[in-house]
Amino acid sequence: MTAYFVSLGIYIAYFSGLFLVLGNVFSYLRGRLTLRRRLRSAVKRVPGPLESRLSSIVFLASGKEDKGRSLAMICALLFVLSFAYSFIHFGIFFSLIIALLAASVPIVSLVSKIKKQRDRSSREGLGFVNELYRQYVIGRKNIYTALEKTSGNSSEFPVSGHHTYLLLLRLRAAESRRASRRACSDFASALGSAWAKSVSFAILCACDGDDVSEAFLDIIRRLKDGLEEGEERKRLNGESVRMTVFLVPAMYIFTVFLSLSYLGMDMRKLMMNQFGSSTGIRFFALIVLLFLFNGSLLSLINGSPADI
Repeated sequence: MTAYFVSLGIYIAYFSGLFLVLGNVFSYLRGRLTLRRRLRSAVKRVPGPLESRLSSIVFLASGKEDKGRSLAMICALLFVLSFAYSFIHFGIFFSLIIALLAASVPIVSLVSKIKKQRDRSSREGLGFVNELYRQYVIGRKNIYTALEKTSGNSSEFPVSGHHTYLLLLRLRAAESRRASRRACSDFASALGSAWAKSVSFAILCACDGDDVSEAFLDIIRRLKDGLEEGEERKRLNGESVRMTVFLVPAMYIFTVFLSLSYLGMDMRKLMMNQFGSSTGIRFFALIVLLFLFNGSLLSLINGSPADI
């Protein structure tokens, strides 16, 4: 027992002396690691072009920044899960198609939301430009005063008014014409319409001291003409959306009714054929994915009626 305590004391003394001798070395290594970690956290990671594009899509749709990697991970996860599930029942080619369609649903949904926001701003065009022109004349052709008053009276055009307020902040903080041009370009991209590009260019010229009254009046005239031409296009697009949203589910329900009424099948056998066999699951998954995909595509191609 005495030998055990003697050995333990020798080891404690040995490692204590080693720590005292190498203490500076350990402190140096720990400081280097801490400094390296702080430098890595301070340096902003530069995203790639694909991640930047996905981050831009998420920001325009939801206002959240730097979420491109999260969106990419969600799409990748949907691809892997869809492919793994489909590969159990189908071949690799059909499984790959289902996986690609499933992975594209989040992106198409976000793009559809952006399209709807831009469509709302496009519908606000006539009222927004009228108010901007009125405030421009009242404010003795001071574009900053016009933008401030217009953003404050934005109850009839909330989307355009919000981006007008952001544009005003950036224009007042701009230190060069290049910064002003970038702010106006971002304003036009956020609204995503032809009239917004014309308005942003007029605002940029007004910042340089030019009189843009005639430009605003010309935009108002073109918006009125575009509003009349867009009514017929709106009717046709609405019919296409209703056919996709209501007709496809109605046709599926009608086929189930025919199977039960005229083919003599019972509900249990019908459900087994639909969801208990690879062929039934294949066609049902294809119907659902194509239904979602076509609905998203229709929302994308619907033209905005108030654009020019």
